[in-house]
Amino acid sequence: MNEAIARPDFYIVSSRKLILLSVLSAGLYMLAWFYQHWHAYRRVTGKPVWPVIRAAFAVFFAYSLFSKIRGGAQARGVAMGWSPLAMTVLFILVGIGPVYAAFFVSTTLCTAIAPIWVGIQTWILLCIQKTVNAAGGDPLGASNSGMTWVNGVWMTLGVSWMTIEFTVALALMPDTLQGWLTPTL
Repeated sequence: MNEAIARPDFYIVSSRKLILLSVLSAGLYMLAWFYQHWHAYRRVTGKPVWPVIRAAFAVFFAYSLFSKIRGGAQARGVAMGWSPLAMTVLFILVGIGPVYAAFFVSTTLCTAIAPIWVGIQTWILLCIQKTVNAAGGDPLGASNSGMTWVNGVWMTLGVSWMTIEFTVALALMPDTLQGWLTPTL
């Protein structure tokens, strides 16, 4: 069997693993997710893409990746319930939301609602990943469902970071709320 046909076009990962890593790494797994998909694309197609750059600047390359995933899924007859353009727009808006909130509203509020942002971005990647897994012949992502020690390190760092962030946010929250609740005359 031809090796290019035997391998999936994109990165296979189980839903459970994607959710755990995305949420518990404080969203950092998303960089690895983009990297892995671009790396698999380069391996299968031989095209000279730079996965590290495309992952680091995912906001600029998300539409391209999502479109390529859609094309691969359609070629294999896999039905999808999402649009590459809609998912890209949502991914970008959710990505810039915390930046806007931090600069123009409150960094404390931004930190407090960070899990919502990460949750929405994780949902976006999960929708796309289910299509990738189905197109790759592994709908449950069973071939990449186990956790490694590296996964554990990323999750530990993420949980530690979130604990520090939320502790600081809660310590500052009364002052922030005081300003919002005090009427100005």
